[in-house]
Formats: sequence, C-alpha cells, structure tokens
Amino acid sequence: MVEASMRGVLENEEDGVIRLELRSVETDMGSTRCLIEKVLSNKPFNAFGFLESMKRAMAPARGFTAKKIDKNLFPFQFIMEVDMRSVLNREPWHFEKTVVMLKELGRGEQPSTLVFGKAAF
Repeated sequence: MVEASMRGVLENEEDGVIRLELRSVETDMGSTRCLIEKVLSNKPFNAFGFLESMKRAMAPARGFTAKKIDKNLFPFQFIMEVDMRSVLNREPWHFEKTVVMLKELGRGEQPSTLVFGKAAF
C-alpha cells in the first residue's frame, strides 16, 4: 500500500480559470478517493466561490484538492477516504440555491463520461 500526501493551491485567474498546483499525487489504496461534483445550473456562477464554499462546508480533517474541469464539473480529490465518505453521507449539497450532485469516480473512469441521473434527498 502506497500513500502520499497531497496538497494544492487554488488561484483565481483573471480569465476565470482556477489553477490547481498539486504536489505528490501518487496513491495505490483501492479507492480513487475522488468525488466528481456537478452544479446543476445552466446559469453562470462563480466557480472560485463554489470551491471556497465547498471547502468550508465539507471541512475535511485532512483536506482535498479541487479544480474546475468543465463549466459545472469539479473533481474533489480527498487525502483520506473517511473524509470523502463523510461528504457523501451528508448529501444533499447545494450552492446558491442549486443542487450539487456527487458521484464517486471509479478507477479508470473519466469524469466527462459520468451520468448524473439522481441526487440523494
């Protein structure tokens, strides 16, 4: 079993892109410890504000890294699986009165191919 520390820095770029700088991402623990979060909105929203709000609301003990990969799709990579499970157990999530759907990313899966068909309530 290999476990590595993962730390990141979120930067708010002028063009609205959020850059995540990762250090040491190697892991081999049977779980990706990654949740893909989708904001169910066609309206524009502040992606950096979403990431900051989720960071405060989720409050993981060991932290996570996150970035924007599409207009409303965000991968959240957790350092500890227990933190990820805690987030899943506290569904449903929302941001600015909009549902945020969560899906655990399996090994070999691509975030863009996930189907978000139902949310826990």
